[in-house]
Amino acid sequence: MQVDVTDLTLGDTIDVAECEKLLECKSDSRDYPFMVMTLAKSIETELWRIGKQWTVCTVGGSVRVLTHAEAIAYNESTFDAGKRKMRLAHRRAMAIDVGGLTDELRSRHCDNLTKQGRMISAMRVRGPMKLDAVVKVTPSRG
Repeated sequence: MQVDVTDLTLGDTIDVAECEKLLECKSDSRDYPFMVMTLAKSIETELWRIGKQWTVCTVGGSVRVLTHAEAIAYNESTFDAGKRKMRLAHRRAMAIDVGGLTDELRSRHCDNLTKQGRMISAMRVRGPMKLDAVVKVTPSRG
């Protein structure tokens, strides 16, 4: 599953037919969605390796190299989904009855709750954070 990523540009899409050829798997297969996600991750890794820090995702069974505007929305929603999952996992962890746990497990559980609570608390920003956009200047090699 080797893909030449040097010709890819922002906004490019590898359609379902091409993905099927690369993966040697039909799109109606049960394993196809997982294989496409793996393909997208390997493409993104290769792009980053050659200095193109772009976001790659799957869209309807195809692989897309997102434009900067698309990447902003995609990464924001992914980050927010991760925060929701963290809060839900913490809420479930707080509902665990520690009465039947051994001392070692109870101590570990309490340590985890403390750590998770601090992390969730640190994510609560009281006011807008001021961050400067990064502009990368690549020197010429010549």
